[in-house]
Amino acid sequence: MESKDVYTGKGWITTLKSERLNFKSGESVPLEYTPKSVKTEKEHAQINMNILYKHIIYPYGLRIIGTGTLTKFELDQDLEKIYSFGPSKHPEVLRKYSVDFEVPTYRVSELTKVTGKDASQMSQEFITRYTQLPQRLPLRVIQLAEKITADKNNWFDKAKAIESFFNSPEYTYDQKKVAVPGKKDDYVDQFLFETKRGYCDNFSTSMVVMLRSIGIPARWVKGYSSGEFKKYSDTDTSRQIYEISNNNAHSWVEAYFPNQGWIPFEPTKGFSNNIKLNYEIKTTPAGQSEAVPAVAPKKPQPNRLEEMEKKTATSKTTIQKQSMLKRSMKFVQTNWGWILFSLLAVGTAISLLYQIRFRWLPHYFIFLFKWRKKDIHLAKAYLVLLKQLERYGLKRKNDQTLRNYARYVDSFFSSNEMGRLTSRYEQYIYNSNLPAGSWKELKELWENLIKKTIA
Repeated sequence: MESKDVYTGKGWITTLKSERLNFKSGESVPLEYTPKSVKTEKEHAQINMNILYKHIIYPYGLRIIGTGTLTKFELDQDLEKIYSFGPSKHPEVLRKYSVDFEVPTYRVSELTKVTGKDASQMSQEFITRYTQLPQRLPLRVIQLAEKITADKNNWFDKAKAIESFFNSPEYTYDQKKVAVPGKKDDYVDQFLFETKRGYCDNFSTSMVVMLRSIGIPARWVKGYSSGEFKKYSDTDTSRQIYEISNNNAHSWVEAYFPNQGWIPFEPTKGFSNNIKLNYEIKTTPAGQSEAVPAVAPKKPQPNRLEEMEKKTATSKTTIQKQSMLKRSMKFVQTNWGWILFSLLAVGTAISLLYQIRFRWLPHYFIFLFKWRKKDIHLAKAYLVLLKQLERYGLKRKNDQTLRNYARYVDSFFSSNEMGRLTSRYEQYIYNSNLPAGSWKELKELWENLIKKTIA
């Protein structure tokens, strides 16, 4: 919906006031997003508004707004907020409009190339604007950011380290019991070191300030999360319908990477964003084997006595096998009725157990992971959960991202557990490690979800 750039120590404001840019329905939106070097995928959405605003709610990567009328728009370049106007130049409230946008897929190999040396590609005015911090920012905020990122050598890894920091059990998401900073308190400092309890504004503001304190341009963004998945379209099953309400009001972080654009990050506990990352994992082609020496080493030749002993042993084994085969055939001929009945009974039992496996398998998995304490078990447990959800009937589409699927599952169960678990799973896949004791904390979420699939 909008972004802000000036942190005051109490919150966010925008001081710049540039000229607004005008464009019409169906024309290209004058917003710069990802450069041409970043792969994007074109998407289209229809938006129906129940709460009527004089500004536009739009997705990242917006290209065109369609209304089917002579609607005009004004873009506030500083806020990146878009206002709608009718033919008479009076503010117009839109009940329905469409958006064409482009969803970028970022290559991690390119993101991890960005370091402080790339600052020369940005203007000094831009750097000053998006690394602005109040002079009275407590030193320990900067020291914490430096400590978290000390072993990282590029901007992306530094940003991911700060984003992951807020997954610590120390920090609690709470919309009600949130402290208000006093006259001498800094909003971020109070949250990081004293209360450690807050909602999206606390988490996102803290991350932006920490990124800026180590020289990474960042901004605070305000809008809405993706909403609650409702159903697939009746006319086109490839399209999904979401409901976005005031409960989805949200704020997050965007950091600027030269040659990549604004990259979203989600530090708020229990939330995840829709960023698409290509990790370009290289796999060994199927069937490829290790190199074999050109000449196999010669085996020592056995002597004649050893050969005679081996032949004798082979003959004895053959006679024993033939005798055993005859006894087995005689037993089958005598007891074929009971054998057939037993096979049918066992087959029926196995078939029944297989058909109702979604009922008893959860108990087995819970027992299997009950005594496992190492964080490496998160990956296996998460994949087990995905399979169990599919057996339960919550199937994941081929083109559905994990985060999108997690929102679908949470919507079905009216919870946020799958989203929280997915966020930590992706963190583990990327970093190959988690804060000590994470699995102990996440096991409860995992067990809750598994138990919900027991019919």
